[in-house]
Amino acid sequence: MGGPGEDERRGEEACLSLHFRGPDGWGGASAIYGEKYKGWETPDYLYAYNILHDMGIYANVEIFDFEYEERYTSLEEAVARFKEVHSVPPEREEALREYLSGILVSEGGALRQKRRRKVAMVWWRKEG
Repeated sequence: MGGPGEDERRGEEACLSLHFRGPDGWGGASAIYGEKYKGWETPDYLYAYNILHDMGIYANVEIFDFEYEERYTSLEEAVARFKEVHSVPPEREEALREYLSGILVSEGGALRQKRRRKVAMVWWRKEG
């Protein structure tokens, strides 16, 4: 006999959407730090895939191109957001500001950036 809810889980699929590590993380590290920055190199989908494999879960992997747009009301907002998301230290803020000034496009009173990256979907069918 199984535990509560076991029958409901039988035959379901599980899915993880994970980042796909690219050549320069989010693209600005080299511009801000002047070299390939290792600080943002976190495990990508292969790490999760290998853990699942070690657990006896033989998952499928699909890689997708993912395009999205970020909008900001000002350069200050963009700088603050990038500093927060990417843990940019205060001493690199001016380099970040220069980088963002070069990539953000002014449109309709706002600043925008279209970004493209790869995303990995790791999925498997739960065995019951």
